[in-house]
Amino acid sequence: MPRKDFADVAWAPELGFWTELSALQLEALQPINAFLLARRGARLLVPIKERSLEIFGDEKRLDALCTPGTDTLFLGRLSLSTLGCFKVAQPLPYRQAQAPGRPVLVVENHNSYWSFGEWNHAVRQYAAVVYGSGEAFRRTGTALEQVLLEVGGIGAEYLGDLDPKGVSIPIEFNRSKLPASPKLEPCIWGYRWLMTHGRTRSKPECALGNGAASTEWLGPEMGAQVAALWQAGQWIPQESLGFERLVQGCCPPPPPPVVDLVLHRVQPEAQVQLR
Repeated sequence: MPRKDFADVAWAPELGFWTELSALQLEALQPINAFLLARRGARLLVPIKERSLEIFGDEKRLDALCTPGTDTLFLGRLSLSTLGCFKVAQPLPYRQAQAPGRPVLVVENHNSYWSFGEWNHAVRQYAAVVYGSGEAFRRTGTALEQVLLEVGGIGAEYLGDLDPKGVSIPIEFNRSKLPASPKLEPCIWGYRWLMTHGRTRSKPECALGNGAASTEWLGPEMGAQVAALWQAGQWIPQESLGFERLVQGCCPPPPPPVVDLVLHRVQPEAQVQLR
């Protein structure tokens, strides 16, 4: 079978890089080229799997072609936005309270989500309590930004297990987030309560944890205390701070949000600086 001459193909202007690709990559590029030629002009932004099904007849093909960790194809040469599509972030379940202008609280674990959500519904400490779902939270992308928009929240705090994995989750989220996305801050009062009153458990592998990560997330004083806890092969589950403890009033009351009575919106200076 004669080798196909891709120079005979009428390539869309967006694909001027075609000469840099291998024959296998060019085979994958041809359906994209046909799509771009057939759909000139403005295209609505749609989820990546919908566009992939349209182009390839396979809803997973574009995901497979993406350069890992990016929203581009062919090593950054073609953006998903050029194809009119985007990666949909994993959704974040949340329980809203009528507390606009306050931060949201992301919690790592399932049962804690119920307890904090139930407690917060009454006290309105946070605009919402969000279920981070453990390590899956790292893959939620812009979903937290959407939650803040929907509940009128300003800022986001995080509270999870005091073990190396639980501390790494918010750190890695902050490192991988988009520049315009909200940055997580530690729920200092919650971590402080866990260190003072939480139930420690044995986990020898904690001694291998990165003590510098605890300082990065919690600051030098509490970070050193957590690092020492890990060195002793110990950790503290988030569930130590459960519903009974919450309703007993272990959380300090926040100052009221600052509201612009003219614009009827909460001002950024209302954010509570916890550290």
